[in-house]
Amino acid sequence: MRGIGRVAVVGALCLFGAACGRRSPPPPSGLSVEPHADLATEADLGLEFQGEGYLAFRITHVYQDAQPTDAPPWHSAGGPWTFFDATLAGDPAVPFTVGVKGARSTGASFAGSEAIIAVPDQEIGSRFVERFARAFHTAVPAPAERRALRPTPFPTAMLGESMKREKGGFRSAGTGNWTASKWFFEDNGNEAEVFFNFSVSDGVGEFSEKDEDYRQALVAELAHTLRDGSER
Repeated sequence: MRGIGRVAVVGALCLFGAACGRRSPPPPSGLSVEPHADLATEADLGLEFQGEGYLAFRITHVYQDAQPTDAPPWHSAGGPWTFFDATLAGDPAVPFTVGVKGARSTGASFAGSEAIIAVPDQEIGSRFVERFARAFHTAVPAPAERRALRPTPFPTAMLGESMKREKGGFRSAGTGNWTASKWFFEDNGNEAEVFFNFSVSDGVGEFSEKDEDYRQALVAELAHTLRDGSER
């Protein structure tokens, strides 16, 4: 397991340890997020992942108690989901939206949940895929016939909450404000995983490589979801 994969070990302590019983409350629904003045830059956040796939982003708005919809902005009020708008670090011209369904530990394993990723339109989706492919050191998939964008929930594992982000991974001291998770993709027999970690209160997050063997399938699934569209 590479890079941020170390979070799986310390994440287990957070899920089962009493020290992590309290979580930092996220901002109210629809609140604009102002990054802290001393917030790490994309280069700072990804410094320990040089040579591995890594892409940071900025969170700009948060929407609590929401549910997914089939059209932009891809969510509406009333549900167990938290959505946030974000832009790729250093590139505000590539906005995207992520929805995370609320999850809690089952007491037996990491908590399973769902997530959604969406973009305003396919041109922005194309730019997102290009940036992601470059950051994860793989080629951009050839375009397919474009269909309507229909973001579909995919499974995730919540690895820990209220975690402290440190060089080399996370610590489960219960004094941090990061959520660590892992996303799972599967399409036509191709599987991919990626770590997805974020701090709503700090207004920052990151995609971090799980394994370099997933690079091609991961970018292909993002291209299918954000650029080419789907019949689903």
